[in-house]
This record gives sequence, structure tokens and C-alpha cells, in this order.
Amino acid sequence: MAISPINPVSPQRAAQIQSTNNQKTNSLKDIKTEKNSFGKILQESMTNLDKNITSTQESLENIISGKSDDFHSYIVQSEKTAVNLQMTLQVRNKIIDAYNEIMRMQV
Repeated sequence: MAISPINPVSPQRAAQIQSTNNQKTNSLKDIKTEKNSFGKILQESMTNLDKNITSTQESLENIISGKSDDFHSYIVQSEKTAVNLQMTLQVRNKIIDAYNEIMRMQV
């Protein structure tokens, strides 16, 4: 049984392999960037929710203290905040469900 020798890699093939490796490296960098952007989106969403809740509380305090009599805008703002909170909770639940599903997978 004869063993055939390894053929040398041509410069064109070496450049092609290097190009493929660079593309894979760039795609990994893009994935890392996407992870950061998802985290940033979640962080911004939580910051906006916190601002909405704080603003709604300030509105209520102004109405109670008599500084404002715009009850209608408070109700609208309160409902927007409630919907925003419910959406945030649903997103959290979906993330937890996805995590649990991944943890149940057998490798």
C-alpha cells in the first residue's frame, strides 16, 4: 500500500483560504456586535420603561397636590405605561421560555 505525498498549496489556493478565514472572522465579529445591539435594545427598553413609570408617578403627584388638573392626560399616560410594562413582561417571559427550552436540549 503506497502513501501518496502531500501536494504543495498553490499561492492562489492559499489566498483563497485566507479570504475564507477572513470572512469567517468578520462574520463572528458581526455576531458579537449583534449580541451587543440586542443587549443595548433591552437596556434602552428598560430605561424607557423606568422613565415612563417615573413620569406617570410625577403626573399623579401633581394632580393629588393640586399643581395640575389635567386628569385626562394622566389616564392616557398611565395606560401607555401599563401597556409598556405588560409588553416588557411578555418579552421577559419569552426570553425565559427560550432559555429553558435550550437548557432542556440534549447535547
